[in-house]
Amino acid sequence: MKNSLQFRLLVAFTGVILLTIGAVFFMTWRATVEQVQEFSYRIERMVIDRIQYQVTEYYLENNSWEGVQPLVSHIGEQFQHRIILADADGKIMADSSSEASSEKLNLESFSSKTLTSSLEHRNPEPGGPPTSQPQLFMFLGPRVPPPAVPAEPATGVQGESQTIGFLFILPLTQSEIGLAALQIIYSQLGSYFLIGAFLAVIVAFLITLFLSRRILSPVKELRSAAQRLGKGDFSQRVDISDKSEIGELASTFNSMADNLQRDEQLRQHMVSDIAHELRSPLTNVRGYLEAINDGVMQPDKETISSIYGETILLSRLINDLQELSLAEAGELKLFLQPEDVSELVRLSVNAVQAKASEKDISLSHDIPAVLPRVNIDFLRIKQVLLNLLENALAHTPGGGRINIAAKSDSGFVEISVSDSGEGIPAEEINSIFERFHRVDKSRSRSTGGSGLGLTISRYIIEEHKGKIWARSESGKGSCFSFTLPVAH
Repeated sequence: MKNSLQFRLLVAFTGVILLTIGAVFFMTWRATVEQVQEFSYRIERMVIDRIQYQVTEYYLENNSWEGVQPLVSHIGEQFQHRIILADADGKIMADSSSEASSEKLNLESFSSKTLTSSLEHRNPEPGGPPTSQPQLFMFLGPRVPPPAVPAEPATGVQGESQTIGFLFILPLTQSEIGLAALQIIYSQLGSYFLIGAFLAVIVAFLITLFLSRRILSPVKELRSAAQRLGKGDFSQRVDISDKSEIGELASTFNSMADNLQRDEQLRQHMVSDIAHELRSPLTNVRGYLEAINDGVMQPDKETISSIYGETILLSRLINDLQELSLAEAGELKLFLQPEDVSELVRLSVNAVQAKASEKDISLSHDIPAVLPRVNIDFLRIKQVLLNLLENALAHTPGGGRINIAAKSDSGFVEISVSDSGEGIPAEEINSIFERFHRVDKSRSRSTGGSGLGLTISRYIIEEHKGKIWARSESGKGSCFSFTLPVAH
């Protein structure tokens, strides 16, 4: 299950949704912290002013700090701050979290943390003499000031002012502010985030089910068909109408299956054709030998000549099969060099002239006086041309004609062999270059050949970077053409 695409899709969707919710929660928390900090700062100012006012009022009413501890404890509990009050000499008079101590504070170490004093010397007029008033210095810090030897405060007031004490207030820390913001978010928005996360996971699960069915269904069908195809059932096809990559994959699979089925059929036909082609000459040889062995025939010159002819057919078939296997494997060895097309045609015509004269077939050629040389393996191309001429002679009746033509076109030289023979049916024209294919369905050997000549010719021409094709019409003859690249 963990390796399945469906499980991985579910984990991916769930992870993305939870990550998004987490990011939104974090940004909301940060924005809330900033707002809480701003709000707490304003509240803190109000609280400090209030604390300072109440403590100063107590001193003004009593003219001393005696008995101030209950007031400081009450104020600390009321405003949720720790408050420490020291007199002008630094002696702690009250602590909201404990009883007043006679210890003294090192006020100099806290002079840099002086926040404000609401009772300052104010001049009624600019440049006028300072007014004598009691002053309470205030310090705002994150920790309790340590006891120390008395020292003069670094921050004081010049003139006739009277220092009545020092008030230390410990406000909320940054961590406490962040925790407060988190508590606010959780109390106000936490349930919504939890519900949203739960719903998002359910949506991710449903989307995963939908997409997995839509995506995995054709994939499973392809997998099943591929498994059956791998076991030899080449009739397997998949019917997927999807236009996406899955549809393209299905189309490619079907094309592959078509090719495999076609190749398998060709293989079966080839085995059958080879068996048939080998059976006929071997049967003839066996018949001759059995007749000689039984004394029915004498091993005279005529009999030996007949046996020799059958072995020549066997040898030719075996050579053709060997060449075909090399051609299909791309291992045909070619020795390319610039050659003259006119010389190629002349030698090929001379090779079949006697057979053409014997059948009373007119053999002609139409070769321009000037043709570019072609980059070919001379013997291989001569083999192709002779094969086409022999096919034309085999399918052209006496009194017919065969013509060889050549022309230059766009970097190639095109050579054509046309005849006035029986022609090829239209439904056969696309199959004549396949191995062992014969237009003669009776498989008569009267026309000779193994059925491999055109197939081998096609491979040879393609190895030369050319093309070969045929045009024909039943009863009106055929024309086979091939192209060869011009030598540079």
